[in-house]
Amino acid sequence: MPIITDDVDINLKPEDIKLVILTHGHADHYGGAKYLQDTYHVPIALSGPDWELMAATAASRPNSPPPPTKDRVLTDGQKITIGDTTVEVVLTPGHSPATVSSIVTVKEKSLPHVMALWGGTAYPATDLASEGLAISVDEFLPHYLAAWDEVLRRFDRGRGFDRIRADWLTHAKGLGEAITVRG
Repeated sequence: MPIITDDVDINLKPEDIKLVILTHGHADHYGGAKYLQDTYHVPIALSGPDWELMAATAASRPNSPPPPTKDRVLTDGQKITIGDTTVEVVLTPGHSPATVSSIVTVKEKSLPHVMALWGGTAYPATDLASEGLAISVDEFLPHYLAAWDEVLRRFDRGRGFDRIRADWLTHAKGLGEAITVRG
């Protein structure tokens, strides 16, 4: 059965899903994981501290969705390869105890692109949440910059992208300082 969204058939069959990587253990992010796990036998992956958070949330909030059974525990720097695609796991605590972010190089018409998924991007409503967001950015940004630098380096091949790469890295080094914690 293909998944249909907005009357567009994206030709994705649930039984073809190899792995679900949850970004964190909040109920609004793990809600459908148990269904996929039970119905299609899809393994679920999450960081260790967030597996614990998910279990505690489900135990303390009876109306929350049932969590999936613990399958895979993700660690910082872990690489997960499925087919010819490798996902680098980057733990970025802040939004949750060990939010899972990821970096993957994808190709479009043989051109590499860095795809980064930052797992904890909710707008902070409190000073404590603002501090958590800043911590998460500090953890994730160096990994993203290193991956982007690698793509630019490989793509250059003597075509003059060294200057663009240098300009990008100079600009990007200040991005982490743009987030301030209210005090």
